[in-house]
Amino acid sequence: MADRAERDVSLAPDNQPAVAGPPATEELSTPEVSAPMLDVHAPHQLVHTWKDFFIHIATIVIGLLIAVVLEQSIEALHHRTQRSELEKEMHAVFESDAKVDDEDLKKLARFRTYLAELRAAIQARLDGRSTPASPAADDARMAILIIYPSLAPYEAAKENGTVALLPTDRLRLYSRISYARDLTAASRDRWYVGLTALAAFRERYVDSAGSLGIGEVANDPEFVKLSATDLGEYLRLVSESIKETDLVGARLKIFDIECQAILGGARNEFDLIDKISRASSE
Repeated sequence: MADRAERDVSLAPDNQPAVAGPPATEELSTPEVSAPMLDVHAPHQLVHTWKDFFIHIATIVIGLLIAVVLEQSIEALHHRTQRSELEKEMHAVFESDAKVDDEDLKKLARFRTYLAELRAAIQARLDGRSTPASPAADDARMAILIIYPSLAPYEAAKENGTVALLPTDRLRLYSRISYARDLTAASRDRWYVGLTALAAFRERYVDSAGSLGIGEVANDPEFVKLSATDLGEYLRLVSESIKETDLVGARLKIFDIECQAILGGARNEFDLIDKISRASSE
């Protein structure tokens, strides 16, 4: 009887140990998981009427136009700044070139005077005369080193495409002065070749480590060591160097005139041509 009473007690609802079914915690969490959904109702009238549609399209178009205008304005301002910087750099390099050109033209003039005196002395020996005397064998005037003018900002602008931002007149202006510098470079290169030949002739008779055209002295041989044939060849080399020196000086002078014209306010290539024509007639 006692065992049955215990079973009856253990089967009572309040003391039931384990009953199949969801735990109490699950029953409590169920309302949190399945929260009530909002019941969305469509409006009773249309949101997009034709008027609303056109207003919406107009808003988009105006927004795009404003964005494009702002972008173009910023880009135009950037290009203007680039052009201004390029013009300032070109002005600075023209001022520098003008100073260098002045010194180079003076050096070339001194060097030409030296060559002219040397040619006169060689011709006198060929004619059997003793005068005029030749310049000193180590005459300092032969130690010439000219500085090639620079157009670095223009060349850099061509490389990165910035030159295309220049107005047509300025672009043609810089293109012409660049061409003048190229012609000067070609004349300079031929001049160097002639000076090398002249120095090589001297090396036959005088051992000298100096090279003409790079600021060094290549000693001149004594005329008594030269035959008439050698004197004739020497005269030819010196005469050719004189003409090449003249051409380098002329090309450099044209380039300098153009630099000065731009610094003086020339706005197009016709101003440069006019300056060159006036300088040639003087």
